[in-house]
Amino acid sequence: MTNEATYREKGRAVFLAAIMVLSVVAMSTAFAGSVAANEDLDLQITNADELETVSEGTTIDVAVDVSNTGSENVTETVELEVDGETEDSEEVTVEGETTESVTLSYDTSNMAGEELTLQATAGSVTSDEVTMSVTGELDFNPPYSESRVYEGDTLYAYPGEEIDTENNDYQVRRVTDKSDGKVTDSKHKTDLTSDDLVEYKNTGIEVFEIDTEGFEDDDYFVRSSGDDFAYQPDTRDTFEVGGQTLNVELEDDEVSNEPPLATTDLDIESNRGPFSVLVGAEGDLDNEELFNIFTNGPESGPAYDDDEVYKATEDELNDLDGDVGVGPFNAVLLEDGEDDSDEKIALVGLSDREKALNFTDIDEDVYNLEFEAPNTNAEASAEIEVTELDVDGGFSEGVYTQTAGDYVQVSLELEDTDDTYIQFGNAESQFVDILHLDDDDENDEVSFWINTRTLGDDKFTDSTDDVYYSEDDEIESLVHGDDFEVNFWDEEVDNGNELDGFGEYLEELDLVNSAEDWEDGDEYQLSRPLQPTEYELTASSNGDFIVNDDGEAEIDNEIDQSMVNLEPPSVESIKTHATPAESADDNDLEELLGDEVTLTEKTEIAEEDRLVIEAEASGFIGALAAASGDGVDVVTDGTSADGLYALTDKKAEGEHGLSWEGEGINFEVTADDSVGNQDPTSLALEDANDKDVYVLADNDEGALYVVVDTSTSRAWDGSLEPDHEFTAELEYETHDEERYHFDDRGAEDTGGDAAYPYFAAESTESVTKDFSIVEPAVTFDHLNEDDEVVVPISEDAEISGTTNVAPGAEASLRLAADEGVEPAFHNTHDLEIEDDGEFTLTADYGDQSEGDTGEATFRAYGSSIDTNDLVFAEELPGDEEPENGVENGDENGDENGDENGVENGDENGDENGDENGVENGDENGDENGGEDEGDDGMPGFGVAVALVALLGAAMLASRRQH
Repeated sequence: MTNEATYREKGRAVFLAAIMVLSVVAMSTAFAGSVAANEDLDLQITNADELETVSEGTTIDVAVDVSNTGSENVTETVELEVDGETEDSEEVTVEGETTESVTLSYDTSNMAGEELTLQATAGSVTSDEVTMSVTGELDFNPPYSESRVYEGDTLYAYPGEEIDTENNDYQVRRVTDKSDGKVTDSKHKTDLTSDDLVEYKNTGIEVFEIDTEGFEDDDYFVRSSGDDFAYQPDTRDTFEVGGQTLNVELEDDEVSNEPPLATTDLDIESNRGPFSVLVGAEGDLDNEELFNIFTNGPESGPAYDDDEVYKATEDELNDLDGDVGVGPFNAVLLEDGEDDSDEKIALVGLSDREKALNFTDIDEDVYNLEFEAPNTNAEASAEIEVTELDVDGGFSEGVYTQTAGDYVQVSLELEDTDDTYIQFGNAESQFVDILHLDDDDENDEVSFWINTRTLGDDKFTDSTDDVYYSEDDEIESLVHGDDFEVNFWDEEVDNGNELDGFGEYLEELDLVNSAEDWEDGDEYQLSRPLQPTEYELTASSNGDFIVNDDGEAEIDNEIDQSMVNLEPPSVESIKTHATPAESADDNDLEELLGDEVTLTEKTEIAEEDRLVIEAEASGFIGALAAASGDGVDVVTDGTSADGLYALTDKKAEGEHGLSWEGEGINFEVTADDSVGNQDPTSLALEDANDKDVYVLADNDEGALYVVVDTSTSRAWDGSLEPDHEFTAELEYETHDEERYHFDDRGAEDTGGDAAYPYFAAESTESVTKDFSIVEPAVTFDHLNEDDEVVVPISEDAEISGTTNVAPGAEASLRLAADEGVEPAFHNTHDLEIEDDGEFTLTADYGDQSEGDTGEATFRAYGSSIDTNDLVFAEELPGDEEPENGVENGDENGDENGDENGVENGDENGDENGDENGVENGDENGDENGGEDEGDDGMPGFGVAVALVALLGAAMLASRRQH
C-alpha cells in the first residue's frame, strides 16, 4: 500500500470544501435577507384625514398600507397604538416589492373631548402619528352638568342657548331664601365672564366652567341680565355644593421601626367616594419614606424609584382611578414641579378603608401625618411616634411546680414583639423542644398549657394539639410536627457554621444518636414520659439557638428564663360525698367545690342524691386528657365517663386508637353482691351519658372527681338494690420487674403489661373507700310512747329530726290535721338540712289544743320520704316538772349530798333509781307522770305521799333552826 492520495480522493475533498463554502455563503445571504426584510417595510395610515375628528361612541377603522421594498417575503404583526397603548393588531405577510393593506379598529366610547394620538407599528418600524379629536354631544340637561358637587369640584352651566357675554352680565349667586319651590332671595358669589367660557367636550358648544373651590355648603344658581338664565329660578334649577368630610385614625399611637411591631392600621373615611388626598408629614418625611409607609414595602407593588409608579398633577387627582396607585392606599407620586412634590404623596381613587401602614426603617421621632383633600377645605391629621425595637418579656412565675403527668400552665409577657421562641428543657434534663408562639389576641402576653404526659411521646409527634394548647394565641412545636423558621448554630450565630436543622441540634446536645434517624422518625429523645425533674424554659426574641463549646445549649437574644419543676405523682386517699340531686354534669369543678353546691362528706348516700367520689391523687390528668380526646378541656370543663373508661379499662381503646392498658391506672366502683358467675354491680363508665356519670379533674390540687346521679339505673351495670354496699378503688399499678417503656406502651419487654410510668417496678399504690347507697329516710325527735311526733302548742313550735338526704337538698315538712281537728291546718314548710343531717322547723301552732292530731310528712325532691302521726301537747315528753319533791336538790331536803343521806346514791338507797322504788319511773308506779293516780285524782301520787313530803319539809326546817 502507499500513503499517497488517489485522484478520486482528492476530487472528493475539493467537492466537500466547495459545499461548505457555498453553505456559509447561503447562510450569510439568508441572515442578511431577514434583517433587511424588516428595514424594508414602510407603514402608512391612509385614511388619516378621516380620523382627524370623529364622534364619541363610534368604532373607527384605521387603514394601514404595509409596503415591502425588498425582494424577500416578510411576515410581521402590525399594531395600532393609541396614546402609546396597543389597542388592536393583525399579522400580515408581504411579498417582495409589494404592498398589503390591513384594517385595525378602536372604540371611542366615553372618549368625548379627548385628543388622541394614533400610530401604526410593525416591530421597529412606525408610521407617522395622526392626531384624532373625539367630539361629543351635550350629555346633560341644562342648565347644570351636576345637581350636586363637592366643594372644589368643577361643573358646567349652559342655559340651552348660546351664552352672550357681550350683551349680558352673568353671576353665580348663593340661595339665601326660597318659598313655594322658587328662589326668593340670594347673595352674590362670583361673576362669570367670557374667560369662563369653554368648549364642552368638542361639541362646539360653549358653556360656563364653574370652579367651586371656596364655596360654602349651600345651593347656588347662575343669574343673567338677559333672559337665558332665570333671574329667580325654580329651586330645581339650582345646584348644591357640599363640603367634603375627611376623618383619619391610627390604631396605635406608637410603633417600632422594626418588624413585627412596625405596622399599625390607618382608618380613613370621607363622605365622598371615590376621593383622593395629599399626604405629608410637615416636611419631616420625604416622598420616598411616605411612599414606603403607605405601600407597605416593595412586596405590595412597584418600588419608589420604579418607572411604573404613576406621577400625578394635583389638578387631576380627583379624576384618577385607584388602579393607577400602589399598595392598599393607591399611592402615587406627584409630578416634579408640583408644590412640595418631594415631601408629599397622593392617595387616589379611595373608598373608606382600614389598612396597615408600615414604618420599617423610619427614624425615631414623633410625626404628624397631614391629610388634605385637593381643591377642598377637607383636612385631617394623625400623630404617630416611631421608636426603636426593644424586645423584652417575663415569665409569670420563676418556677412552675406541677406533678409529672399533669398539666402546666405557662404565661409570658411580651414587650415590643408579638411573637417569641421558647426552648423547653436542655441537655441536662435529657429533653428539648422548641416552640414558636404568636400573640394572636394582641394582649402583649402568650399563655399556654403543657400536657407533661404526652410531651415527647412518639405517638403524638404529629399532634401539637394533644400536647400544647392556647385559647387565644398560636403555638407550634418542632418535636410535635410543626415547621417554622428557626436557626441552629455551632458555637456562634452567623459564623458560617449553621447546623442542619433541629435533628443535628439534638445530636450535638447528645439527645439523639443520629439526626437522620430523628428526622426519619426512627429515633426519639424519650423512652418514657417526662420524669420528675427540673426543665428550663428559655424565651428568645429571634429564634437563634446555639450549641457552645461544652455541648450545651445557649439562646441568642434571651428574653427571660423560668423553670418547670415536675414532682413525683402520688395516690393519697379516697372519700365519698353527697350533694343534692341534679344531673351528674350539672356543675363544673369550680362550682362543685364552691359555695354554689353543698358537698358533704359521708359514706351513706341516699338514692336521688348525687354521689361524688373524690380520689386525692396526681399524675393522671395528662393521660386522661389524651385517652378521652378532650385535651385541656378535662381541666377546665371535665370529661365523659367514657374517657375515664378509655384510660382505666383493659378492654378500652382511647383516642387515636391507642390502648392505655399499660398505663397502669385502674379505677372501679363495685358492689359486694356477686353471686356465682354473675358479675357484681358496678359503676357504668363505658358509653355512659354525661347526665348519669361525669368526671372532673382538679389539676391544681391533684384530685379526681367522679359524679354519679344515683336516681337513674343507667349509672350502673347490674341492679341497684336498697342498702347496697360498694367499694371505690383507685390504683397505680406497676410491674414486678420492669418499668414503663414507649415501645411496649407498658412494662418494657412485656408486650404492654401494666406499669405506671412514674413509679419504679414493684411499687403499686392504691386507695379504697367503702360506702352504701340507701333509701332516703327520716327520724323525728320527740316521739311519745305511741311513736307520735309531739308538737308543742306554741307560736314558736319546733319540730326536729334527722335525715340521710344530702344537706342542701330541697326538702320540706308537710303538717296536716286529722279530720275534725279545729282549727284545721295543712301547711308545707321548707326545711334546711344541716351538715350532720339534722333539721329543725319553727312555726306558729299556738292556736292548737291539747290532743289535736294530724300527720307530719317529710318530703325531698318533690316526693314524700316518710309520714308520721303527730299530736299537740303543752309539753314535750320528758319536760314535765316533778311534783313529789324527790328531785335532786329540792327544798324538801332530799337533795344530792344532804345530811340525811337521802341523796342520789346515798347509803339509804333513797336515790333516783334506788332499790326501794322511790325513783322517778320506779317499778311501783310512783314516778312523775306515772300511770297510777291517787284517790284524789292527782297524777303520779296521792294525798298521802304529799303529806309525807310536807312532814319531811317540817323536820328539815326544825333541824335548821337548831
